[in-house]
Amino acid sequence: MRSPAELVRAFEAALAHQWPWTPRPEIYFDPRSLESDAAGKPSLHAKCVVVDDRRALVTSANLTEAAQERNIELGVLLDDVEKANKSARSSMR
Repeated sequence: MRSPAELVRAFEAALAHQWPWTPRPEIYFDPRSLESDAAGKPSLHAKCVVVDDRRALVTSANLTEAAQERNIELGVLLDDVEKANKSARSSMR
């Protein structure tokens, strides 16, 4: 099993290979996610909102005060009919 430092270095190397442009995006992560104890690991569970079968918002955010004011959340808006429909179908499984 690799140490947390080794995992971070491996991720940085993969990002450098797959994202050759500058500046590179800043990556934020919860260090607890690298712990070997599965019970203590946080998890990411995404939400998907599809509007008018055209746009899909995929996000980690909940509609709570904490998510809006304190948490670090991430989302992407897909303005693409095919991707919106695919996202809707995959979330209905």
